[in-house]
Amino acid sequence: MIRAKRAASESRPSEAPNAFAIPDKTPKYLVMYHQIVERVQGGAYKPGQQLPAELDMAREMQVSLGTAQKALKLLADHGVVVRRHGHGTFVAGAPAPRNPSEIRNFRFLADDRVSLLPVYTRVLELKKTNARGPWSDMFPDERDFVLISRVININLEFQNYSRLFLPHSRFGSLLHLGLHDLDGAAMTHFITERFHVPTVRFVHHMWRAELTPDVCRKIEAPLGTIGTEWEIRGLTYGDRPVSYQHVYMPPHNRRLELRDVPP
Repeated sequence: MIRAKRAASESRPSEAPNAFAIPDKTPKYLVMYHQIVERVQGGAYKPGQQLPAELDMAREMQVSLGTAQKALKLLADHGVVVRRHGHGTFVAGAPAPRNPSEIRNFRFLADDRVSLLPVYTRVLELKKTNARGPWSDMFPDERDFVLISRVININLEFQNYSRLFLPHSRFGSLLHLGLHDLDGAAMTHFITERFHVPTVRFVHHMWRAELTPDVCRKIEAPLGTIGTEWEIRGLTYGDRPVSYQHVYMPPHNRRLELRDVPP
């Protein structure tokens, strides 16, 4: 079991084993953040379940009220919980998959260059669109597409903005889901499981570019940031197209592992 060290003035409450290492000297609010994420991932907190009041959580986890409020705000910012004014805080949905093998594209490596950094996703938009672009070139017979826009947070260090396009004729039933139903989902794995359409390989293109003001706001990057645009084309058997994803990344110093086939 991997544990995070804490100040001597605070004893650690009981918790589920951590799926990812929490570095030494981690601020208390981030330790609490990870503890709550682990409870959601482990099923102790269910999607839609109301969490205890802030003061009760602070007492249970033996932190100050301010620390608890800071942790809960970050959880809300990352889409793990939803805060409803006058009603309380509720679990929104599962964060990143517990099984790192489900992560096909956002495989950022930890300092050991072997283990993966934790990934937290929040869906911003799920809609039908007839917009044209590189995705429509992949599917020339398609009129409409399902667009899933997400913020993808890597290890609480930096955020990416993703726009995933899927042909409506095949994946239109996704529009019946709520935004939070897809929070934390590894989309390639989700599509394989739900629609029995495996992505057997990817074609990647990357280039440096100035991120637009809208993207900068979404990922909390300074205006004018020079980042990376990343195009991911998903293909199934016979090189038939499945998906098109455009990702916007700020500068970072993490290694990214690219795989054409499942790990």
